[in-house]
Amino acid sequence: MTEAPAEQYRVYTKAHDRVVRATDLASDPAEADAAAEFLRNRKPLTQTHHASKHAHPARILLDLSGSMRGELIRSTCQALQGLGDRLQASGVPFEVLGFTTLGWKGGQSRKDWLNDGRPKNPGRLSDLLHVIFKTMEDDWGDCRDSIAIAMNAKLLKENIDGEAVEWAMSRAQSDPDEAVLVMISDGVPWCNATLGFNPSGILADHMAATMQGLQDDGVAFRRVCLDGAPGREHLRGPAGRDVFVDLQEGWNGQAIFDALTTAVDGAQAELHEKQSPDAESSQALCP
Repeated sequence: MTEAPAEQYRVYTKAHDRVVRATDLASDPAEADAAAEFLRNRKPLTQTHHASKHAHPARILLDLSGSMRGELIRSTCQALQGLGDRLQASGVPFEVLGFTTLGWKGGQSRKDWLNDGRPKNPGRLSDLLHVIFKTMEDDWGDCRDSIAIAMNAKLLKENIDGEAVEWAMSRAQSDPDEAVLVMISDGVPWCNATLGFNPSGILADHMAATMQGLQDDGVAFRRVCLDGAPGREHLRGPAGRDVFVDLQEGWNGQAIFDALTTAVDGAQAELHEKQSPDAESSQALCP
């Protein structure tokens, strides 16, 4: 994909970034089992749509920031499991990824910067943690319960959205068929250390440029914006790419699930139309 201009964004060091399987984060098996059981006992979601034979592979990217804690992440995990069930039943390959940071306020990257004499405008100062819940090849039945690991409050920290999207797209290089990308976000990119020692727009500008790059490259991309908390802000993506969830009256797994299916269906229809410009968009997905 087209990357944001180098002068607009930089990374101080990638030496401490990690990519892990979600199951590697479950240090307490009993706690992980309890979280999975909690999701199984929630009120079932209503499945109202089914993907058709024209559906394309899907890559789902989940914001694991601290502001997702509590009922919001629980409802989102329930919605993700419902989406996975829908895609699995329709035979659609899909992948579930997540992104956060290893620590608060910078971590080891910030320490390296301090030890180097605090050079001006250092760029991103946090240690990225990118999480794989399910790959395209994994069996959903083996991975479904791992979604509950995202509910662990200790995992949810800061969020570098632009680099997370770039990581997700780098994984697309090995896809046998072009996939759609759907991101779940509850606000703007945030890292205290990075924002404290760089121009204030460094993270938001990079995410905006990254989304524009997706648009320019013709990627079928949607972003589900969890827009319910008072004062919560969102970057606006390119026209038609954002699906907003109104959660003012409370967190709602069904509302998030419905938004996810809308986002996936819209991206699927866009990709199908791009690959088959003479086909009717209604062929991409059917109710």
